[in-house]
Amino acid sequence: MHEFSLCEGIIRESLRQKSILPEDIASINVAIGELAGVDIDSLQFWFPIVANKLQLPDVKLNVDIVQA
Repeated sequence: MHEFSLCEGIIRESLRQKSILPEDIASINVAIGELAGVDIDSLQFWFPIVANKLQLPDVKLNVDIVQA
């Protein structure tokens, strides 16, 4: 469930940036290092569930995996 809380943090931090309105967010791009200990599949599974919970059902997650 570590990735669930990561999704919440990613979305909440995105909303805090420069007073962005929720309806202005179409996608969120994140770069995650291979050694970060994040299960990318789990993160991508939980993201739409958390986004829906936070009233952003249409927001997409784009993940760029950074090599170690």
